[in-house]
Amino acid sequence: MPRILQVENNPVEDAGDLSLFSLDDSEECQDDDEEGLRDIDVYEGNEDDIRTRQKLNSVATISRLRFQPLSSSRFPIPLCRMLAMPMVRPTLTSDLAKLEQEFVHGYRDGASVFYVTLTNEEGKTQEVTESDKASWDPIWRAKNEDFNSFLLSVPELSGFTNLMFFVCDGNHRRHAWLNHIERLHKIDEAWHFLVDSIILETKGKIGLVMQVMHNINK
Repeated sequence: MPRILQVENNPVEDAGDLSLFSLDDSEECQDDDEEGLRDIDVYEGNEDDIRTRQKLNSVATISRLRFQPLSSSRFPIPLCRMLAMPMVRPTLTSDLAKLEQEFVHGYRDGASVFYVTLTNEEGKTQEVTESDKASWDPIWRAKNEDFNSFLLSVPELSGFTNLMFFVCDGNHRRHAWLNHIERLHKIDEAWHFLVDSIILETKGKIGLVMQVMHNINK
């Protein structure tokens, strides 16, 4: 498991429990001479070998897409601050019931990471609006304020304050989990989760992101 650093620099007064937020500094970028997704060797061999090499190359590509500095690219994000990006990972209704059922015991440490980005398919960011806040319950609004305080406490992340995060991988989980919380745990603070997330820089690279997400989910 990767080592997690607690954020201790630039503490913010009255920011709530910032111990909820952490940065991962354990992973390093892959070397620039990693094989590319289009290398001919990726497509040689039997089907299982091809699939394995595609996944490995896609993981290497994701590493190169991660927000820099790498130490600031992984931290927990409130589910309410996430938006689906169906072009990358379409949400299938048939999968939602199963995912919601698997969520009956809540979010667990070590669950699959969410891959998110600050820009949508058109390369545009989206700010948190008053309408967004009005649609959240009081607990989500409080989590959002604490999250903004965390972002402001880290210089590399301060520009993310009041921005929504588009989901590249995790659309189904986001949808199913928010539905479950809204229906059954709306007044339960413990169920308003922040989930482990990795920030990707995808502006102008949406086709590449679609390809690598397809490969890692085969």
